[in-house]
Amino acid sequence: METYPDELDFISLFCVDAKTTNNHLPYHYRESFYEFTIHELQYKVTLFPSVDEFSMKVKNVSIGATIFESSYKTVSEIEILKDTKHEAAFRLFLHEDSDRFCMVIDIAIKPYFSVMIREDFT
Repeated sequence: METYPDELDFISLFCVDAKTTNNHLPYHYRESFYEFTIHELQYKVTLFPSVDEFSMKVKNVSIGATIFESSYKTVSEIEILKDTKHEAAFRLFLHEDSDRFCMVIDIAIKPYFSVMIREDFT
């Protein structure tokens, strides 16, 4: 676990309270699940900050198809880029074992869903 926004930041970003199985543990040491729908897209986001894990599944409910699914085990940082009524976006940093490169993933959930992936120098 390196740099993650706190629980209230994610509640604001996703507009839903997290579900968890370990309410007695501090936020960064428990796995949190966020499920919400925006327009026709159903989102399922799982965060486990203490072990650097993040996963996301996006399903188009009108056609019943999964349009995006990802799971990462080396998320060292999450940065919230936009969090307003009409826009929501965040950035994942995956450093893996490299001191030279990191993977940067930008995910927008409002107004439209989009994912941009790039590799950058650290």
